[in-house]
Amino acid sequence: RPMIGGGGSHNERTDLLERFKGGSQYNTIFISKVGDTAIDIPEANVIIQIASHFGARRQEAQRLGRILRPKQNAGEGFNAFFYTLISRDTQEMYYSTKRQQFLVDQGYSFNVITNLAGMDDDDSLSFSAKREQLDLLAEVMQTRVDELAQAEDEDDIGTRNLDSGGGGGGGGGGG
Repeated sequence: RPMIGGGGSHNERTDLLERFKGGSQYNTIFISKVGDTAIDIPEANVIIQIASHFGARRQEAQRLGRILRPKQNAGEGFNAFFYTLISRDTQEMYYSTKRQQFLVDQGYSFNVITNLAGMDDDDSLSFSAKREQLDLLAEVMQTRVDELAQAEDEDDIGTRNLDSGGGGGGGGGGG
């Protein structure tokens, strides 16, 4: 699947976004945190957030705003869907609750889905066995903090390059 991250050039990002917007080549696109600002994707109506920045309400609102922009050919019944994947019994649950309350205060509604029907019975899913899950958890826990910081720095550099690399049309602002 196409991916827009901190390492790509402005031209590569623009090309991927145009292919997504056209709908003929891509109907899915993965975007790192560089998509939080300066990227317009009004054609999107679903975001699946797999990582957030703790209780960053601004980041969540920006991501939600990406799919709430006016759509061409959208009738009155248009809905946007914003999913956040969170592991149970983690600190992220606390931060997620804070972000949800902010969205409720802004007038949005949401549902919490704690289990997807049939998922527990699907042996074809990756990491469905307890041993696989524990091994993955151990691997993730061993990831060094400076490696994560380096990846964030690369995304930040990519965001700065995008902001300065071609101006026009992009980012937030009232409307």
